[in-house]
Amino acid sequence: MNVVEKNSWTLMPAAPGLCPECATEHPPEVPHNFWSAYYHVRFTLMNGRAPTVDDSMSHCTPEMRDRWIKAMNAVERMNAVEEENKLSD
Repeated sequence: MNVVEKNSWTLMPAAPGLCPECATEHPPEVPHNFWSAYYHVRFTLMNGRAPTVDDSMSHCTPEMRDRWIKAMNAVERMNAVEEENKLSD
């Protein structure tokens, strides 16, 4: 069992069958769930700093990283358009 203890924190391992890094279910070749609270706490305890999106993709192939970056950029553009539409209403 990989229990992480740091200062007054004790972080139990992810449930069986879940990614041990982010405690979510995903194929090993895709990025860790950057929005997972478990991922943020574990990463910070292990590295002494908050994780970045790049950290969550550090184990991915360059092709997989490019796919995720393109998808995130597309979502960002959609959100910007939605926000602009709200402002113009």
